[in-house]
Amino acid sequence: MKFLLLTLDLFVISLSWLVSCHLFLGPQSVQELFDTSKIALPVIFSIKFLFFYRFGLYRAILRYASFHFAVTICKAVTLGSFFAFLIVNYPFNKWPLGLFMMDWLITLFLVGSSRFIPRYYSENAQQEKGGEKRILVYGAGDLGDAVARGLLKQKSEFIP
Repeated sequence: MKFLLLTLDLFVISLSWLVSCHLFLGPQSVQELFDTSKIALPVIFSIKFLFFYRFGLYRAILRYASFHFAVTICKAVTLGSFFAFLIVNYPFNKWPLGLFMMDWLITLFLVGSSRFIPRYYSENAQQEKGGEKRILVYGAGDLGDAVARGLLKQKSEFIP
């Protein structure tokens, strides 16, 4: 699973960088973009991978992704993009800040989506089974939320 996520992140980071370069710099500089990205992209991937690994994006069980995990993804992508901007721009100051901000936004969306889609499908697969009875959990606050989540995670005959 970790290898699959690492491969997916390699694709996502590369796609995000190339799309943001194309959108920000325009299609007239595509050949120059590919030539300079051959040097910048491995550096960007290495930096972002370091932050993704450090923040534990490869240790998580994706079925149980939560709001806390979304905040962690946001921190990892933000710090990775910030340090990638500093390191790639340090020698020549060639790349504009707006390009890295667009790359940050696209990377955040794609990495977040890749981590939360398994949870979405695992929750919907449980709800689409036939024969379960729908129930209403009302007025219990946090405890009601815990009961509803427990019923969803278990193979119960009830669907909250």
